[in-house]
Amino acid sequence: MITSLLPPNSTDLERALEKTSASNFALPAEDVKEIWNPDTCPTDLLPYCAVNNGLNQWSDDWPENVKRQRISTAIEIARHQGTVKSIRDVVSAFGSAVEMREWFETEPRGKPRTFDLVLTVNSQSDASPSAKYVDDIVQAIVSAKPAAAQFLFTMGIDTAGQIGEIGFARPVISIHLISEDAR
Repeated sequence: MITSLLPPNSTDLERALEKTSASNFALPAEDVKEIWNPDTCPTDLLPYCAVNNGLNQWSDDWPENVKRQRISTAIEIARHQGTVKSIRDVVSAFGSAVEMREWFETEPRGKPRTFDLVLTVNSQSDASPSAKYVDDIVQAIVSAKPAAAQFLFTMGIDTAGQIGEIGFARPVISIHLISEDAR
């Protein structure tokens, strides 16, 4: 149990007020550790855990596993902000996959500070690939990418459905968007 949050130079009145209200605000130290851990945090407190870990994008519509993964990776993504790794980590936290080609990897070479991005959202995951969910992923990519970079966005939906017992069908739907935010 945490004994006191007051500094050593507290007045007698402050200490008396703390003792009076201590029973109302008693919180074991072990519970505090659980609240700030995305794996053990109670579901209703996840938004607070997200803010504590520096996550600036949140949606109550995300499945619980996506919320916990986004919180877990928030600090690592911020540490590598503006790199290909941060974009891959963001997309991975949403349970999706991404293929990227930067301008110098294309033939013929593309315009500098541009890249092509193919996002594949798995429809078999806990989240349905709704337009809002995909928009949340794109907004997270925009936050993670280099500020001056623009990208051509292609979206694919990976839907695996079993046909009988011998094969699988994998239709892919593509949408092209061009990022206009780096003007």
